[in-house]
Amino acid sequence: MKVFTYYDYIKCIHSIRLNKRQGLSDEKVNYEIDDKKEESTNNEHDKLIKTILKNKEEMAKLINNFLKPNKKVDSKNLAKYTNSYITKKYMAKEADIVYKLKDDEIYFLIEHQSKKDNKMPERILNYSVDIIHEWSKEKNIKKKTKYPIIVPIVIYTGDGKWNIPKNFKDVQIENNEYLNNRINIEYNLIDINKISVSKLLNQKSLFGYAMILEKAKDKKELQESFNLVINSDNSHKYLEELQDIVIYLLKGISKELKENFLMQLKEKIEKEGGKMSNVSERLRKEFKNDVKKALQEEGTDGVVKVMEDRANFILRMLNMLDDFNKKAKNDKNKRM
Repeated sequence: MKVFTYYDYIKCIHSIRLNKRQGLSDEKVNYEIDDKKEESTNNEHDKLIKTILKNKEEMAKLINNFLKPNKKVDSKNLAKYTNSYITKKYMAKEADIVYKLKDDEIYFLIEHQSKKDNKMPERILNYSVDIIHEWSKEKNIKKKTKYPIIVPIVIYTGDGKWNIPKNFKDVQIENNEYLNNRINIEYNLIDINKISVSKLLNQKSLFGYAMILEKAKDKKELQESFNLVINSDNSHKYLEELQDIVIYLLKGISKELKENFLMQLKEKIEKEGGKMSNVSERLRKEFKNDVKKALQEEGTDGVVKVMEDRANFILRMLNMLDDFNKKAKNDKNKRM
């Protein structure tokens, strides 16, 4: 018998919420209640990584913890640039996340990889050129104009060793006559396999917690890692955000284990004297924040857009529940 449980409801809500954040509101949300289809795909994992790093505080922590600049990046000095470059050449090829320093022409490009890609040096080169091209469209290029610096960051969460050259010049032919003509652009690699759990834990970041769970090799290790994460941080905010990680990052585990993790989170928050907000409360808070932000950045036009998005969200939820009720009714008729 298939039932639409509270867990299934949370899964539907989170699918739509993450898609909304990614600007994929027109995509059809998959809410099949089938244990085999319930496993998170690489795309869902990728969406979660993007969602985490679209938080400016998380992005600033990642830059400071892994790139270790002499002058630490303040999240207030980060501005989201864009997350895709659509050209005839690349069609709809998507570069994950791009941030810019507000007070300098420095761009941070984030590319997440769950598997090795031998074309990564070329891809990073193309993305970097695209950023500069977009930048130059808005500039009146003069003789003394200085072009921006692009800082590419590749996050690798796959299995196996990452043995792909980081600098584009290393994949070009060797010719001593024209060494100075090789293209020197190198990406920064964050290989999760080479980072210890203790280092990720000490970062006190949602990204670090997600990667700790990603590193677990089996059910026992996953349970141990989860216990480690929820006991290391009493922040109500992080504990609630871990819901997304449980649902989307932990692919290949049973529904029972996921529900157990969600229950542990609930008990942890209540133990710390808090109350775990339900999904509707979280969505209500997000809606208020979206309206406030839209009013500040885009005025009334932005608020109208937020209202339209929320209306579409409600319609999708109603359609989802309607489809489920029809399916349940058909299943009941077949059994009779």
